[in-house]
Amino acid sequence: MYEEREEIKLKRRTRSDLSNKKYVDVNELREIISLGRNNCMKLGADAGAVIRIGKRTLYNIDKILDYMDNIAERGEDISG
Repeated sequence: MYEEREEIKLKRRTRSDLSNKKYVDVNELREIISLGRNNCMKLGADAGAVIRIGKRTLYNIDKILDYMDNIAERGEDISG
């Protein structure tokens, strides 16, 4: 029971920490926008939000959220 509470606290803390980041990796992006890995990678590329530094790939979360807002405003369906 105690371990479950600590795990929940850790998840809450992690989510709030993620909302303050400008660049995230694909796993963090998955948590923020609740999509699978491939859809996150495609969405990041479509939004022009991909940043590659060496072998590391990061995504500009502000660009992705703006892109998603524009899609929602236009009522588009971007499913592949």
